[in-house]
Amino acid sequence: MPAPIIAAGARAGMRVIGAKKGGQALAARQALTLAGKAGASKKRVGTIAAFFMLATAITFDALQFFLTFIPFLGVVINIFITVLAAMIFWLWFLLLGVSYFSGKKMGLKLAAAMGGLIVELVPIIDALPAITVGVTVVIIATRLEDAAPSGRPA
Repeated sequence: MPAPIIAAGARAGMRVIGAKKGGQALAARQALTLAGKAGASKKRVGTIAAFFMLATAITFDALQFFLTFIPFLGVVINIFITVLAAMIFWLWFLLLGVSYFSGKKMGLKLAAAMGGLIVELVPIIDALPAITVGVTVVIIATRLEDAAPSGRPA
């Protein structure tokens, strides 16, 4: 391994393990890992998570669309699905470190979540893809928060 990489690891506060080649390789790998993490920005909702969240939201909305055409029973089942979807997405976002009640885009996230919930609770109108729109807006708002420099508002 080249000496500059090992020196970078030593400067980062890592101990070089012995003078053997294996120890130098370990220190070099640690230095590269540390350098990679320093330059990367952390997204709370990554691309894969966003894909699965949107796929789940589309599934809920499609199911609600078809249930809208079943009199009475469809309305009852749609209300149950709406409450279930709201709880699932609230927990999912919470596990990813996203709160509707904090952050620079708090109002947007809260309006998207609550607006989608209200639209989905109204019979006939619940055929609209409000869950998908709400989840999409929360993901976009979260990414805008994550992309904003800490000194300036998003």
